[in-house]
Amino acid sequence: MEIHHLEEVKLKFGQGVKAYDPRKGLLKGGPYGPSGNEDQLDFKIINCGVIATSPYIAKTRHFIEKISFGFDANSTTYGDLGFPGLGKRSPLLFSLKVLKQWEEKILDHEIRTIENISDKNQRKNKLFEIIETKIQNIVQVDPPPHLIFITLNEKIINLFRRPGIYSDDIIFANRNYPDSVYESEGDIDFHNIVKILGMKYDIRTQLLKPTTLTFEGTEDQVTTSWNLAVGLYYKANGIPWRFSEFENDVCYVGISFFRDFSEEEVYMNSSMAQVFLHTGENYILRGDKFQWERTKRDRNPHLDEGKAESLINKIVDLYYSKKNTYPSRMVIYKTSNFHPEEINGFYKNKGKIRDIDMITIIDRKKFRLYRHGNYPVMRGTMISTEERKRCFLYTYGYLPPMETYPGMKVPSPLEVKQFTGNADIKKICKEILTLTRLDWNNIKYCQKMPVTLAFAKKVGEILSERRSEDISNIKIHYRYYM
Repeated sequence: MEIHHLEEVKLKFGQGVKAYDPRKGLLKGGPYGPSGNEDQLDFKIINCGVIATSPYIAKTRHFIEKISFGFDANSTTYGDLGFPGLGKRSPLLFSLKVLKQWEEKILDHEIRTIENISDKNQRKNKLFEIIETKIQNIVQVDPPPHLIFITLNEKIINLFRRPGIYSDDIIFANRNYPDSVYESEGDIDFHNIVKILGMKYDIRTQLLKPTTLTFEGTEDQVTTSWNLAVGLYYKANGIPWRFSEFENDVCYVGISFFRDFSEEEVYMNSSMAQVFLHTGENYILRGDKFQWERTKRDRNPHLDEGKAESLINKIVDLYYSKKNTYPSRMVIYKTSNFHPEEINGFYKNKGKIRDIDMITIIDRKKFRLYRHGNYPVMRGTMISTEERKRCFLYTYGYLPPMETYPGMKVPSPLEVKQFTGNADIKKICKEILTLTRLDWNNIKYCQKMPVTLAFAKKVGEILSERRSEDISNIKIHYRYYM
């Protein structure tokens, strides 16, 4: 074995600023641009609707005011630079605006109606009926807002709280136990269904928990504000930051599989692809449904040759529609091994693309590497093996640019296996490192998995909901799923 350290690549922000830390880049250069144009740094007003009880509409407005004023630095990992606030004096170059015409109140008698329903499925359906009506009312206002805040009070949350579990998350079923999902009529997660309702009416949504409004959640005021700010900016068609060094003619694809609960067939699955261009633009494609039954020899879903060819052609068509050419190289990521029939199907693509790196990435939680000193292994540490196409990569660890390790446990690496392609394994790992830094839903330096797979997993969980069948054409932009 050999150990290497891969150099970090800076991200690109407004005014040509490059930085490792997203916060420093935003503070110095502002966001990359409202539409991905670093030179177009006009101030942006994000119009926001609110669905909540009357007291919680007031709390949401107060919450926005506090964030807009900003917060001083604190001693937490992501709080040491403070939060600059919002408005024309802020380097973030946007503000949040709520008008009464975009407010929809959840009324006391509506809560009593939900409370008086004893059947849990009818109670749940009534809640979504009320929320859907209010979303519809807001989007019919001319002009509609860019996005809608949805906040449930404690009384509503308690009506759906699972026995013995204190959480603001409303979960109706366990997706790992299909019987419980069918008992809940295919509804699994309140958050996911709200995203589906938003897509149905072409509006982005943002859930706010009661503990978020009072800054009593798991993160401090500064970190909470940063996370919300970059997420809302992206939802409103902005680009907070982008890659600074990616090849122009490469297409990066994450493929995941999900159990399709819109179908009664027990073994029905679907595939989906998260497609990234070199700019950071990303798109969602849903593959064909297929039957698969887990066995001892075959624990993970995979595509047959025909389904693989169909999915890759959808990806190639999308790329061509955006670039007016086919990619010269594709990188396809999965969290399971590539089967021969998948490989053959992907190579049958209509663009006749032969330079395809098919990469399996597995989180190896039991693998540990230790080093001398107070901090763990550095992010970017790569451990090569005797197999030229296989290595271990630390995407999470000590961060030299921040001079800290933002975790609580000893980090573990990702196992990277290259099934096809001619790219050097170091190049493959450098691309993975960069792709762990494009989560616009928070301000953290990185996440463990590349966004090609992390986003694909989250989108798959939303599309697995039965109600996703209510959408004739799913949205291809990740903004709707965050």
